[in-house]
Amino acid sequence: MSDLAALGVAALADGGAAVMSDELRPLWPEARVHGPAVTVVCGAGDNLAMQVAAAEAHPGCVIVCDALASPSFGYWGEVLVVQAMARGIAGLVIAGGVRDVEATVARRFPVWASHVSARGCTKLGPGRWGGSVVVGGVTVSPGDTVVADRDGVAVIEASRLAEVTASAREKVAKEEAWFRAIEMEGKTTIDLYGFDTRQVERIDL
Repeated sequence: MSDLAALGVAALADGGAAVMSDELRPLWPEARVHGPAVTVVCGAGDNLAMQVAAAEAHPGCVIVCDALASPSFGYWGEVLVVQAMARGIAGLVIAGGVRDVEATVARRFPVWASHVSARGCTKLGPGRWGGSVVVGGVTVSPGDTVVADRDGVAVIEASRLAEVTASAREKVAKEEAWFRAIEMEGKTTIDLYGFDTRQVERIDL
């Protein structure tokens, strides 16, 4: 597991990474992925651009797709899963629908999607591969780093990767020290954060 995957989305979010909206969920809880983004925009009910991306994207990348022109179609299914895995593509994040969910999970190909739909797509266009896209409320450009796990999907601009990673590592190290203080010294989060608890109303039960 890479350093980024080990840090996880929550720590990267605390370190300054952008986080996509909660509608984008993994197809199974243990799914994890990280890699540079390859961006796609699909036309309404058409996945020709996705076919191009799955054929030409480089190994290790994460396809990030805007298919919200008409989300209730299955823009990605088992055939594309098999092709993506054969080409070494790391995973998919799609604002839109996917299908063949059981097969995708069985093959353990990491997918985060906003919809599931059995409706098939045409393959005529229009569509776009490359350029910036907005997915889950976050602008993603080719080469940005995508990290996804059960907590959600984080995006780190290429120019900020070192900064965000260092900040996330600091947060993880601080929390590990807090865990020891809680477990071994009896500290509470109120002690560690120094919260002003006067703002909490107390009512006797």
